[in-house]
Amino acid sequence: MPAATVELRECSPSFERSEFADSRQDRLAEAQRAIDVFTPSFQSYNGEFTSFWYFQSAGVLRAMAMNDFISGENRYATTVRTAIPAAWNYWPHFIYDSLVISQVDWAMASLHGYQAYKDSILLQRAQDTWDNINQFRVPGDGSQAIPSWKNSTILKECSFNGSQPVSTTGGVIDNVKSVTIQDRQAKNDVAEVRATTSYAVLSAYLGYLTGDSKYTKAADENIQFIQNAMMHDVRHIVAYNVSLSNCSREQWAEPWLSGYYIQALSVLWNVTGKADYSQRIIPALNSIIGVPGWYYDNGILKAPGDIAEIHGFLLQSLSEATRFQPGNTDFSTLVKDFTLRQYNALLSTGRGDKADTYKIIRLGNLRVCECRTNFCFVHPELGNWFWYHLLFI
Repeated sequence: MPAATVELRECSPSFERSEFADSRQDRLAEAQRAIDVFTPSFQSYNGEFTSFWYFQSAGVLRAMAMNDFISGENRYATTVRTAIPAAWNYWPHFIYDSLVISQVDWAMASLHGYQAYKDSILLQRAQDTWDNINQFRVPGDGSQAIPSWKNSTILKECSFNGSQPVSTTGGVIDNVKSVTIQDRQAKNDVAEVRATTSYAVLSAYLGYLTGDSKYTKAADENIQFIQNAMMHDVRHIVAYNVSLSNCSREQWAEPWLSGYYIQALSVLWNVTGKADYSQRIIPALNSIIGVPGWYYDNGILKAPGDIAEIHGFLLQSLSEATRFQPGNTDFSTLVKDFTLRQYNALLSTGRGDKADTYKIIRLGNLRVCECRTNFCFVHPELGNWFWYHLLFI
């Protein structure tokens, strides 16, 4: 079957409305061809794919499960249902590098697998991972019961720039794998923005799929902490890590983190129907689009840390969020406009050897985007992320 034809167009910072050159069915087929490139590198003993980082393997499995969910097929069921238990047995609670966000990546792959195949084992693995991470979340019962390894005082409230004190409930302390005791002491009181936003998404999804209010309540507490303590003082973007022992903040503002925030808001609105969640979405999305420093002059979204796959995280979050906002046409239109411009920009060719140029590499039927700077390198998983998330639009 020949690869789908893709129209290549220049990207404009105005994010004008455009349409896909491919049909939805063509994009589904392209996603399957992209995913199939990775299948031979699957390792059944640990659930990972060779030459991929741990979290990237979870991204491939997530793409497989979502492709089957959307298509109604079981094309990748065996791989996903083999990989999740294998990874769990190899790395209990999916703890590989002790980063919360890596655990969440695998837990979300498990949830998408459960959604596609109704395999209760996959759901249980996600729930068990949630329980493990939950010990690092500041609880809402006033106990401030953080694990015994923590050696600094967790404040119950913080004030920023003269604001009224806000609760620290919902902040997630990243259980950073420490090289030295000094490293652990330095980091064990920080509510980390990646951990808190990704855990909000996991909690919201579990609430959606199980109907258990404990997950929804946890997600709401995450969202309130993000809103009150981690948001930029001027722009409506997620921007700060927060020390829970002295209320100092360290800026860590990246587009994909705000994408997690929007995704969690969308799921929570779908579950609860509370307008407050929905009302925060458009300002957050407009803020992502409106940060000049996040874009090259031609409108291409920059990759923080020069890692090109970060585009996939953001677009994935925004596109999945549209599933949970079926009646919010303003939001879905903004996401489509923004996504298409980034999609077409990454597929564009012939802009020379500038730092903001992308080129397309053919590997069989797989298109792979490579950022032509001194730091970016080829990420094959872009092929599945960019195609499977576009199926929602």
